Amino acid sequence: MGKLVFGLLLVGIVAVAFFVVRGNFSEGSDSLIPAASAAELSTPGLPANATPDQRENWFWQIIEMSRRGATSQDAQTLNLARILESYPADDVEIFSAEYDRVRDGSYSWDLWGAAYIIMGGCSDDCFDYFRSWLISNGREFFEAAGADPDSLTDLISPSATDSPEFEALDYVAGYVWASKTQKAFTEMPRQPTQAYVDGPKGEPFEETEEALTSRFPKLWERFGHEPLGGW
Repeated sequence: MGKLVFGLLLVGIVAVAFFVVRGNFSEGSDSLIPAASAAELSTPGLPANATPDQRENWFWQIIEMSRRGATSQDAQTLNLARILESYPADDVEIFSAEYDRVRDGSYSWDLWGAAYIIMGGCSDDCFDYFRSWLISNGREFFEAAGADPDSLTDLISPSATDSPEFEALDYVAGYVWASKTQKAFTEMPRQPTQAYVDGPKGEPFEETEEALTSRFPKLWERFGHEPLGGW
């Protein structure tokens, strides 16, 4: 029941974003992108026949814009909603497809093992939200973590205390699309993926201190006995 209530609260946060993005933020709200037209936001354009590389670069540009001035996950969620509101529904579908593709591409046992250590345990849902959090930190952060999960020891701020998960980010594109099309967000077309059919890439990790220390020495030294968030 606790997990269900938490999920409903997250959905509520994202839903509220769409009332906010259609109005104005109060004066002094300098942690969020202000209400503006697409031109004023200088949002990156997407060519009609964009190549896969162009779509990926465009996706990451939007993620970086959503990070601008955001001092919390709620702020970044609202920023992303506002940015996507400046695009037509078809482009929002493309953003969502890129989001799924990028996140599914990081479905690996190495990253799952890293998340397991950082948080002192990590279920399949937790791992989904962990990879959403990786995306929220931008392309450089995301790719560095994917290339060497043990490097998260240095990538995560020494002052970090919150669990590295970002479930709300998953819902933004769907609710923006719904607000534009007047359809249920669950009706948004989704791109088929093999990630969850084939399972995580690589070799499964063993949940023993000896195995985890050997595979992720830096992560274990920092988080092995003091995980973030706590499970």
